[in-house]
Amino acid sequence: MRATEMSLKRWLLLAMTIVCPVAYAQGVVTAAEPDTAVRESGFVRIGGIDQYITIRGASASNPVLLLIHGGPGDAQSVFEDEYAPYERDFILVQWDQRGSGRTYGRYGDATPSLTLDRHFLAVNQPLRERMGAADSEWLATIRERVEKVATAQELRMLGDGMSFSGRTLFPTQTTEDLFVTASEFVIPFIVIQGEHDLFTPTPIAEEYFDHVRAPRKHLRIIDGAGHFALVTHQREFIAALKAALEG
Repeated sequence: MRATEMSLKRWLLLAMTIVCPVAYAQGVVTAAEPDTAVRESGFVRIGGIDQYITIRGASASNPVLLLIHGGPGDAQSVFEDEYAPYERDFILVQWDQRGSGRTYGRYGDATPSLTLDRHFLAVNQPLRERMGAADSEWLATIRERVEKVATAQELRMLGDGMSFSGRTLFPTQTTEDLFVTASEFVIPFIVIQGEHDLFTPTPIAEEYFDHVRAPRKHLRIIDGAGHFALVTHQREFIAALKAALEG
C-alpha cells in the first residue's frame, strides 16, 4: 500500500470510531504532527473498492469529525469552502461513499455491492415549497453553487451518482426501522436536530432519541433550522458539537 494511501486510511479509520450522520473522535492523532495543518485527499481501498476521501483541518491536534453524507449519493466533498468553518475546530473528513461523487466516478453503474447497510432522490420545486426558509434557500441555489466549484466532469459524477444510489437504495431505505435495528449504543448518542426538518421531523427524532439506550445522551434542537442545519446554521451546529465533546 502506498504511503499516501496508508495515511489517508489511518485518518479514516480514526474518524470511523463513531458512525452516525455526523461522527467525531477525540483527537488521537497519528497521521501528522500536532499544530500542523492537515490537507490530504485521494482514493483509499475500503470494502473491496477504491473510495475517495478528503481530510482537512487547521491543526492535527484537533478532534476528527467524519461527515457521512446523506442522499443517498449526495457527496459533499466538493463544497470545501462551505465546510471550511469546521476546519478551525476539527479535522474534517469527507467521504464519497460507495456509489457517490468521485467514488461513483471511478466505477459508474458498475459499482459493486451497493446496499443500504454498506453505504433520496433529488428534491424538486414542489418539495422545496413545503420546506422551511433555511432548507428551501439552500436547495434553491445548490446547482448554482456546485457549478461554481465543480468541473463539468465532477458535476456529472455527482448527479449520476445520486441517481444511481437513489434507485438502488431507496427501496431498502424506506423499509428500515431504526427503532428496531439501532436502539442501543455503547458510545455517547448525540442528536443535533433542525427544528423544521422535513425529512426527519423533530417529533420523530425526539421519540427516537427517547427510545435509544446509550451511556450518555444529548439532544440539541436548533431553532429555525431544517434538514441542512450543518450548513445553513453552522455557528450553532459547531457550538453544539463542541459542547458535546466537552460534555
